[in-house]
Amino acid sequence: MKKLAAGLIGLVLASAPALVAQTRQSDQSADRRTNENVDANMQRAINFQHLKDAEDARQAAIEKRHPSVSEPGPNGSADRMETESMPGRPVIDQGPGPHATPPAYRTEPTREQLRQAVEWEHHKDAAAAQQANQNNRNSDRNH
Repeated sequence: MKKLAAGLIGLVLASAPALVAQTRQSDQSADRRTNENVDANMQRAINFQHLKDAEDARQAAIEKRHPSVSEPGPNGSADRMETESMPGRPVIDQGPGPHATPPAYRTEPTREQLRQAVEWEHHKDAAAAQQANQNNRNSDRNH
């Protein structure tokens, strides 16, 4: 019995360095794969940022040619209370007249309306999933 126990202990001690070396190799290869994935993700993020910067520059050039916001100045502000005198008389809202329609209250939808709404949502979800798959395929082809 003692010989068997001594033999097992010897076997464990003899094989321990080999097991440790194999574990280190597998850890190093896993680290290498992780680094490659991180590098690929980092490269995709950098490429995305470059595309975004280029799009921002393009939009700035468009805004420079055709500004959507007026320049500051006497005629550029939407608030003309202080810059211009207001001719005419002030208008006071009298509220709804005697023939105004009462506010519409929501009613519960019918079963058919619910069925159509659910069907529509399913179609939208399917289209969104299809678009996401297409975008993923295009993204994978570009990288």
